Amino acid sequence: MEIVCRGVERNWLQDRRAAVYTVKSLGPANLIEWSKAVADSLEQWPEGADYIAIHDMSNSGMSMQLLLLTSNNILDPWLTPNSQLRFREWMKAHPAQRVRLAVVVSTALSGQMTMKRGRSSNADHEQVESRIFDNVDAALEWVNRFLKDTRE
Repeated sequence: MEIVCRGVERNWLQDRRAAVYTVKSLGPANLIEWSKAVADSLEQWPEGADYIAIHDMSNSGMSMQLLLLTSNNILDPWLTPNSQLRFREWMKAHPAQRVRLAVVVSTALSGQMTMKRGRSSNADHEQVESRIFDNVDAALEWVNRFLKDTRE
């Protein structure tokens, strides 16, 4: 487990083939730090490998906080407008690579509201596939499908 910034931890799955970001507290400052870490890891991602990540927002109040801080764009792998520019440049430079993002929210009312309001500013982009889940196990199952596909 790595500390990305205050309130955000990162774990890796299957030899760094997928990143799991667990958010325990979130505000504007650490959203920017987290966003930079995501963009930095994408730039170092192995050539030809899909970028696969889980944003675990299931801790109390975190999904609603992300919803507010991103203007409802919680299904974007980038988290801020600056990192959105970096991601778009990366996608143009790597047209064969895909981005797979699972966002996990709590089962509480805030998570339910987030599931209804959450969206992606890039929903029409064929390189990005994002899904929202109300439990980590379901997100891991979805992510593991892509990890299995790359091993075969």
